Amino acid sequence: TTMSTITHDTTSSSKLRRDILTGRLPATADTHALHGSFVLR
Repeated sequence: TTMSTITHDTTSSSKLRRDILTGRLPATADTHALHGSFVLR
């Protein structure tokens, strides 16, 4: 794992989280739980 990979993953995660929280990307409770598990890793 390189620093650029970690940075890219973090940026993608932040964008995904923001899109879900703002309603731009609809998600079910199951999807929220799944994404939460990714964050905790």
